[in-house]
Amino acid sequence: MEDPAALNEAVDWANGQLAEHQRIRGVTLWPEEDFPRTHTLKVKKQLVIDNILGNENGAVATAAPPPGTGTAGVRTLAHIIGEAAKRDAGSIEPRMTLGRDLDLDSLGRVELLSGIEAELGVYLDESLLSPDTSVQELMDLVDEGARNPPVTSFPNWGRHLWCRLVRGFLQRAFIFPAVTLPYGLKVTGRENLAD
Repeated sequence: MEDPAALNEAVDWANGQLAEHQRIRGVTLWPEEDFPRTHTLKVKKQLVIDNILGNENGAVATAAPPPGTGTAGVRTLAHIIGEAAKRDAGSIEPRMTLGRDLDLDSLGRVELLSGIEAELGVYLDESLLSPDTSVQELMDLVDEGARNPPVTSFPNWGRHLWCRLVRGFLQRAFIFPAVTLPYGLKVTGRENLAD
């Protein structure tokens, strides 16, 4: 909705449907297709507020990557930890623990792992982190994960013709009868389906 007249028309229509205390008093047109979001898809409210307040003052607050990141916007591990812990990345020290020092609960650690995977492309299993894990240990895990990406191989014998034939025979000979025999099947109203 780029047209300000259409925006005002939509607000007028909505206000016509609402009680006085529910009416929209102000509106701002967001310049992007979607709001900036965290790795868990929560809206970054402070960035939205800063953008709106910046636009009211005539400035434009952009969703630029934090300082210290590359031009492509790839952030460092300290920035990802800082975002998950709601702290400044400069205050993150290697000796800090995720639980006691950074106050990351299990959900916060999952958000941290999600951010590491999305930003750095390194998958770490959730069981590797605990509240006592230090930032240095996490850095070592990320370095090790980056050097040794997981290789997932799935067996393909289940797709071979011989396996499909055996599976079909076993299902029809044993599994389907074992499931249907204990239950009586009574059909009523079949005469209604004659045509």
